[in-house]
Amino acid sequence: MFSLAIFCAFIFIIGVLVRNKVGKVYFKSFEKKYLTKIPLYNLIHQTVYQFVGLKKLPFSEVVLLDPFRSGTMMTGFVTDQIHDDLYTIFVPTAPNPTNGNIYHVPRELITFLDTTTQDAMRTIMGMGTGTGNMLAGMDLKEILTKGSKQQIKKSQIIDDSLDAVLPS
Repeated sequence: MFSLAIFCAFIFIIGVLVRNKVGKVYFKSFEKKYLTKIPLYNLIHQTVYQFVGLKKLPFSEVVLLDPFRSGTMMTGFVTDQIHDDLYTIFVPTAPNPTNGNIYHVPRELITFLDTTTQDAMRTIMGMGTGTGNMLAGMDLKEILTKGSKQQIKKSQIIDDSLDAVLPS
């Protein structure tokens, strides 16, 4: 118990020292010389700075994506627009948003959301909590994309043609 108190006091003193101008200069020097050499330090540093809003996220817009035309929507971020009808979307995994999948999809599979990237990232890190607030005010019937409807129609045509070919 005493060692925990000493550790907390040590962390508190470091925090007080780093808050002034001279402390910040020394900490930056210490960070550059030692901390950046620790594996994964830069990744964790970047993620924390983006999450607390001190650094801008590399995403332009938040979207709901139906990459497999199944009607199941995923929260993603536009990372690039290849041309008018083709987008590159990053879909992070929860609760670690540094992992995920990249999809190159047509515009018809995307529903653009009117929310900030920070709010969307919080819902991902929170494993979906807060999604109701993020989607508030949307007509959820409109989320089923044209791609999903086309896929459903296509599967019905295939089923009908298989019924005609296969014996009962």
